[in-house]
Amino acid sequence: EFYIQLVIHYIKSKSTQEGMGKTAEEFAGKLERFNGLQPTQRFILYAYSVFALRYEVQNDYRNTLQICQQAIHLLEEKGKLVSKTNLFVFFLKAASCHVQLGAFQEAEEAFTRCLELTEEEVHNWYVVKETYLGSLYRSGQYQKAFEVFQDAIHRPGFKKLSVPFVEQWSVQEAFLH
Repeated sequence: EFYIQLVIHYIKSKSTQEGMGKTAEEFAGKLERFNGLQPTQRFILYAYSVFALRYEVQNDYRNTLQICQQAIHLLEEKGKLVSKTNLFVFFLKAASCHVQLGAFQEAEEAFTRCLELTEEEVHNWYVVKETYLGSLYRSGQYQKAFEVFQDAIHRPGFKKLSVPFVEQWSVQEAFLH
C-alpha cells in the first residue's frame, strides 16, 4: 500500500513531487519495524522500494545504492527461489545510482547483471539498454553508445514496443546525432 501510494504520483509525472520525501520517510519508518522478521520476497521488493524512494526523492544516490545492495543481498539469500524480476528491479536502480555517482565500471557490472536477469528483446531489456545509453553518454563512450543504440533498434522486438517507449528511443537517436 505504501509503495503504491508513493509511485502513483510518478506514473502521472516524472517530476519531483512536493512533500514526497516526507511521506516516503514516514512510510519507511513504519516499515522498518518489520525489518527484523524473516522477510518474504514480496516484502523485500515493496519495503525496500519504499526505503529506496525515501532517498531517491532527495537525489541521495549513495543511500539509495546502499538500500539496493541490502535488498539484493536479502534476495540472493533466497537462493534458487529468488524471482529474477525482483533482483532486476534493484540491480537496475543500483546501476542508475552508480551512473549518478560517476562509478561507471560498477554501473557496467550492474547493467550486465540486469541483462542476465531478463530475456532479450522484452520491454525490460530495452529499459536496461536505454539506461545504459545514459551511462555511456556520461562516461564519454559515444561510439559504444551508438553501437548499443543500433543493436537495440534493429532487433525484431523493437517493433513490438509501445509508441511512447519508441518515442523515447527517437530522443536517444536525436541525441546521438
